[in-house]
Amino acid sequence: MIHYITPYSPENNIGKAYNEAIACVPSEEDWIVLRDGDTMFLTPNWGRVIEENLNQYGEEYMLFGAKTNRIGVYHHKVEDMFTNLNIRDHYEKALELELEKRNNIQKVGFDIAGFFMAFQKKTWVAVEGFPENTPVFDRIFTRKVRAINGKVGVMEGLYLFHSYRIWSDNPENDVIHLYT
Repeated sequence: MIHYITPYSPENNIGKAYNEAIACVPSEEDWIVLRDGDTMFLTPNWGRVIEENLNQYGEEYMLFGAKTNRIGVYHHKVEDMFTNLNIRDHYEKALELELEKRNNIQKVGFDIAGFFMAFQKKTWVAVEGFPENTPVFDRIFTRKVRAINGKVGVMEGLYLFHSYRIWSDNPENDVIHLYT
């Protein structure tokens, strides 16, 4: 079973919102797919891509990320898409990656960004959940997964459009929304 969850916290405590939502997942064997509210799947087969990757690589990897257009970390970012706001171009990029890299996983030694994270509930239990009251909940969670020898990877054939501070003139460095 895969649970798709997009938590929100009016107090900017996303770690707490994640923990509360995941606590409701019934089985530790169930998969959890978390994503930010400012993301969007663009192809009709996004769910199949996720399911195929989890089925194929779920025994090997404990935590997965995805590809996107607007993010500050390079292993998630698809080149030449950061400033492009034409949604059709993003759809075409998502389709291209889905067709070319549908079941490819890139093992990464870096943190998985919280815009998209997939893991089993037993992983969340093993690392004692997400840290609360911090905007770097995703980094800390990834490092806790690695600390228990969990393998971390990015689904290269899964692309999400991420508006990622679209309002800002300096989106890679604008973090004010994380604190207000």
